[in-house]
Amino acid sequence: MEYEIWVRKLRALRLKKGLKQAEVADLIDLSRPQYTAIENGHCVVNYRHLYSLAKAFGLTISKLVSMEGIRARPRA
Repeated sequence: MEYEIWVRKLRALRLKKGLKQAEVADLIDLSRPQYTAIENGHCVVNYRHLYSLAKAFGLTISKLVSMEGIRARPRA
């Protein structure tokens, strides 16, 4: 569950920066489909990608992976 919530954070960060998936993929040296798989929760992120994502979003790794400020979706 936490991973699903965390990948929503990635999308929110990307949108806040006004970036397209392809632009983030370029910043972290992945193809757009590879990044899309991460953002959709279909691929596990390794340390190198965490480092690159944190750098791309101007965050530390601990801030990037933090659940702070993230809410779970309301249950239906």
